[in-house]
Amino acid sequence: MFDAIDNGARQAMERTIQALLNLPQLEYFVIDRDRTIREISVGVLRFGDLPEEVQIGRDARSPFPELVGLEEVLDDLLERRRTSFVLKGIARFADDTSMFYIDLYFLPKILASETRNGQIIVLVRDSTERMATEQEFGQIAKEYSMTLIALESAKNYIDRVFHAMKDALFVVTATGRIVTINNAAKDLFGYEESALLLQPITKIVLDERLSQAIETREKLPETGVSGEFRCRTQPGEIRQFEFSCATLQQEDTIDAFVCIGRDITQRKRLETQLQQQSQRDRLLGHMMQRIRQSLSLAEILNTTVDEVQQCMGYDRALVVRVENGRSLCGCVEAVASGYESMLTGDRDLQAGQDRCLVGGTGELTLDVPMAIADVASSEQLDESCRQILQQAKVRSQLVVPIFSNAQTSILDRGEVSNASIQLWGLLAVQVCRDARLWEEWEIELLQRLSEQVSIAIEQAQLYGQLQAANRKLEQLASLDELTQLFNRRHFNEVFDREWRRMARERQPLSLILCDIDEFKKYNDAYGHVAGDACLEQVAEVLRGCLRRGGDLAARYGGEEFAIILPNTELSGAVDVVQSIRDRLAARNLPHPASQVKARVTLSLGIASWVPSASSSAEELLKAADWALYQAKVRGRDRYCIYPYRKWKTPTERS
Repeated sequence: MFDAIDNGARQAMERTIQALLNLPQLEYFVIDRDRTIREISVGVLRFGDLPEEVQIGRDARSPFPELVGLEEVLDDLLERRRTSFVLKGIARFADDTSMFYIDLYFLPKILASETRNGQIIVLVRDSTERMATEQEFGQIAKEYSMTLIALESAKNYIDRVFHAMKDALFVVTATGRIVTINNAAKDLFGYEESALLLQPITKIVLDERLSQAIETREKLPETGVSGEFRCRTQPGEIRQFEFSCATLQQEDTIDAFVCIGRDITQRKRLETQLQQQSQRDRLLGHMMQRIRQSLSLAEILNTTVDEVQQCMGYDRALVVRVENGRSLCGCVEAVASGYESMLTGDRDLQAGQDRCLVGGTGELTLDVPMAIADVASSEQLDESCRQILQQAKVRSQLVVPIFSNAQTSILDRGEVSNASIQLWGLLAVQVCRDARLWEEWEIELLQRLSEQVSIAIEQAQLYGQLQAANRKLEQLASLDELTQLFNRRHFNEVFDREWRRMARERQPLSLILCDIDEFKKYNDAYGHVAGDACLEQVAEVLRGCLRRGGDLAARYGGEEFAIILPNTELSGAVDVVQSIRDRLAARNLPHPASQVKARVTLSLGIASWVPSASSSAEELLKAADWALYQAKVRGRDRYCIYPYRKWKTPTERS
């Protein structure tokens, strides 16, 4: 049967096989009965376990140790007792760091000079990449081995290979005209064979690179040309194909080109969708990061509209706060250049515009997104809203609700999960240039963004409550519980701070220390409850005599009090002391047990300095304490001044 093939048919078949072998997907080498390499393809070296041993005349078992132990199989192939043999999944290492896999296909080679086949073709294929291609080319190898058994002519063999392929296959003349197509080509492109034969390849392949490569010929490399090309099917649909082309040539003459193409339209569509989804995810992540960077509600809302308007390219973006079915003042907006704001001076929507966001209903309520593709023809808007939006030059509008849990105090120990979900506000985007259909991904993107805004709003609200609670706790920690004056700890902090501030500004700082005279006898006579009431009365007097915002009165000890007077010279401190004495006397709080007077009195000490590097806050405190001691030893119910001046009057300083 094989001997019946004439030399011309053998040569045509070998040229076809050679063209197929030259395609980038396959490499090969040929061995004889002694396992010696007789032929190799250009790229087969990289598949050898020892690439340097892949040379003509070398033993094939050295670079391909998989042949060891296959002597019986190889003899069967040479004796035609076996038509083919396959080894799959052979591991190789690349650069000692990564692994790849190859498949070996063993086929007897037909030699024109022999009546019996004396050589074996070993096809080598990289099976790591494009596993889908594995099945097709495995099928080609299988068809090759099966066809050898019943091969009657070279043409019959080539036709079977062509039509068994799932990829489109074209044979194109050197002038670029189609002379052969397989069944897959007819199915993929929708043409009958007669409609494509002798037609230029440009009838289906729109990309000029392929036709130019065929026309110029010399620019087509020996290994062929491959790439992605736009193609037109018979119904006129544009699809994306991946083509690999090789030359059919005899000696130096190019007879034709073999082009194999695979439809990758769906793959490219999925890649585009994944790329778009990745871009949207990055955009959403960027906007979320900007929004979540702040705990200020105003900054969060302004960042939201700015990012949506700029990143998405809308003409206008708004966030409208809603409460009890109506919009509130303090809306935020971002507007593209060339368009007017919809807000009034107090950051509120102009008359009637809030209703337009939800289609003209009586109250601002929205449960699901409202997408209006064309304001001029939408049935979702009443006529008054349509006119208002058109006056604002709005052509299309998309509004999504912003929900939040009902506000819960941070001090509330109840379960947050029980909080009711309610409409917090609306996020609206508008297009003024032209009407447009809103894509599903845009609606989904704004919904996801509104969810993040809702979370950020709740965090900002909780942070505000936390700040208020912290301020309250700080205030409670700084106050004396009985007198509601500042306590000793807070006094120390303020006294040290004011000392340093007055030192920088070179201004006077006055300090007053005072004691309730014979307070122990008051407690002994009236009890501690009455004593506490007395302390409260004295604290009210001290608090009422403070004249400036920076003045501070504190409970310094049991019945001892202190007053800090920043930017106050001695005369001002004396005025404050005199006011304290007058007001306390006016209250006439009885104290029969006192040996000073029959009413509650105070002893006071005053010290006033201009802080400097040569003095300290502790010295001023000791000076005021010394003056207080002098007031006590001199009979109480009086004030004394520390006599050593460490400051000058404004006149003296000038």
